[in-house]
Amino acid sequence: AETEPPTVEETEPEGAAYTLEHGELVSAIQNEIDGRNVLVVKAKISSSYNNAATVDQNYYNVEDLIQNQGCAEFDEIQYWAVADMSAGSEQNVVSFTVGSDLIKSIFDKSVVANQLGDYVEDLYIHTSLAE
Repeated sequence: AETEPPTVEETEPEGAAYTLEHGELVSAIQNEIDGRNVLVVKAKISSSYNNAATVDQNYYNVEDLIQNQGCAEFDEIQYWAVADMSAGSEQNVVSFTVGSDLIKSIFDKSVVANQLGDYVEDLYIHTSLAE
């Protein structure tokens, strides 16, 4: 019998098992909070062609994680996106929480990515993107 190579989780940095459609994955950390399985995703994004598109790319990231990368198993996903601001500092620009019912709805495609802003909890959008 051949020996199995080490699993990906052992050899790659934390969260490297996931990829983002837009931007760069900074970290993806699994936590257990009050008995719930929670994934905290931190992304670094760039501006898109307009503010709505810059915000929407985060929803597409979450949709892809849930539909194509196994993240439907989580009870909650907390998503944070940072970006370099014109002054050169990195700031949180978009953050939101996806609860378990919404995760299921995204997984079964009853809610599509560009509608997520209407459903997510704790939605924060930086003033520079809210215009």
